[in-house]
Amino acid sequence: MRDDRVLGDSFDREDGEDWGTYVQRSARHYREVLKAEQSHWDDGTFPHHDPTLILYFCLTTANQEEWNELESKCQ
Repeated sequence: MRDDRVLGDSFDREDGEDWGTYVQRSARHYREVLKAEQSHWDDGTFPHHDPTLILYFCLTTANQEEWNELESKCQ
């Protein structure tokens, strides 16, 4: 069953990219994503916005199997 309240995203390392560069690149990317999503929430334009709820972000790691399971719930 799809849960529309769960949004997932993957930000993969580029071929040959060193770890430090990947961390910095992904941090910049998600800083912008989180700021934009917070703005959508504040404006009431976030999908399934409910002003009685609090927007919650959770950044985590997942192996491929875990990611596939999460992604299937989001589709």
